[in-house]
Amino acid sequence: DGKVNPIRTRLANILNGSLHLNPVTIPDLLPKFLKVTNKGQASYVKQLASEKDGFVDLNFTLQSDGFQSLSSTQEWWEVEEDCSKGNFSIVGMYTTIVLLVSKMLRIHFAGVSSTIMFDDMPNVDRLLQLCLDIYLVRESGELELEEDLFAKLIFLFRSPETLIKWTRPKEEETPEQEEPQGEIQ
Repeated sequence: DGKVNPIRTRLANILNGSLHLNPVTIPDLLPKFLKVTNKGQASYVKQLASEKDGFVDLNFTLQSDGFQSLSSTQEWWEVEEDCSKGNFSIVGMYTTIVLLVSKMLRIHFAGVSSTIMFDDMPNVDRLLQLCLDIYLVRESGELELEEDLFAKLIFLFRSPETLIKWTRPKEEETPEQEEPQGEIQ
């Protein structure tokens, strides 16, 4: 094993001050496709890559912000994907944008189905009046009446059919539908 690795030698020379050797390309260093879980763990996805295109080359460039004669120079590595082989494609960018937009829409609309019934009530005046009545009865100290009104409110929210009748717009109401009959449990 007496072979000298030319990439290792070139990196060592750059670290010793030969910045004219920048950049150093390390072939097949990073997987092209990674799966990142919610916990932040990344793993290589073999199914998406062909054998020759499974990994990408990376260019490492040592940058410096000072002069060689000054002792206060700062150095950092810039890492870039080597796209000279034509690895980048519009399909990859399109897929990324579609996945990002779908994830944002899913987050926005998650759980909406359980609140639609309450968000789209056409006329909530009766429910508001019932809540105000509960508040006034509590303030006056009539606890038994408060308990009955509160039970009625709970019954309304547990019975979608009765809730729909209570929140019907005024123009759809008929005189016999003024007070929907429902047994309060």
